[in-house]
Amino acid sequence: MSIPAGSSASPRAELIWYTRASSRDYAVMLAWLAEYPFIDGTWLGHGHTVRWYKPLFEGSELHHYWLIPPLVTQHRKMPERVRVKGNPVHLWWVVPITIAELELRVREGTDALLDVFDRHDHP
Repeated sequence: MSIPAGSSASPRAELIWYTRASSRDYAVMLAWLAEYPFIDGTWLGHGHTVRWYKPLFEGSELHHYWLIPPLVTQHRKMPERVRVKGNPVHLWWVVPITIAELELRVREGTDALLDVFDRHDHP
């Protein structure tokens, strides 16, 4: 990935998307998202959002991927335990969000969006 100078981001990352059912479409979306930094000359990290070209699911308002650190302790500790060519491997949870949720996160911050998810029992 093309990481900005002075950033503490790692060039190694894994994406996790928990779903109730597997789908080839999910695999295609994750593969594209993993490739995105190389396509766009950018990088993925905490709080980043990436827009998908159409609704993520038919009839859905979900248009963006939001990357957050995993909430599972074992996944959070991954960079301490796993390295590739000396670089720690970070896990990022992929959370589909709507345009309104993206605007809330931009306007009020990550914690505000997480609070909304908590109030509505988002898994």
